[in-house]
Amino acid sequence: MSQPIIRPAQIEDSERIATLISELAVTFIVHEFSPGGRSRFMAVHTPASIEERMRAGFSYHVAEVSSEIVGVVGVRDSSHLYHLFVAEAFQGRGLGRKLWEHAKTICMEKGSQGAFTVNASRNAVAVYERLGFVVTAPVQDIGGVRFVPMKLHSPKLTNA
Repeated sequence: MSQPIIRPAQIEDSERIATLISELAVTFIVHEFSPGGRSRFMAVHTPASIEERMRAGFSYHVAEVSSEIVGVVGVRDSSHLYHLFVAEAFQGRGLGRKLWEHAKTICMEKGSQGAFTVNASRNAVAVYERLGFVVTAPVQDIGGVRFVPMKLHSPKLTNA
């Protein structure tokens, strides 16, 4: 299997990004949401909503193998990890870490002070802990969508 190439996402990628997120959400996340929470989550992960976030300044990068998107990372305001999804066939190989490290480096280069947050699905808490995030509050339920607030502080990059 080829090694994924990480590149900036383009507006034209929004449909493939939304498909990847939606498929993984159905498999791993939304089963523990209320019916209304599932509907809300899926409604805000459409191609149009991904495109809207890109146009609003969210920084998205994709991992691609043979023109197939196998991973995506999206960050809002260089401080909130909004999306980190990796296709099942590529999970457990370090691709999520590579995507996150890539996105984090770009945020730091843009002036981030190194404080990051994420609203993790319960099944992803251990993954985020391996990336250095810590839980900051118990499971939250907002409109039937369940998540665990987490944060990470990375030292600012310096030119030594």
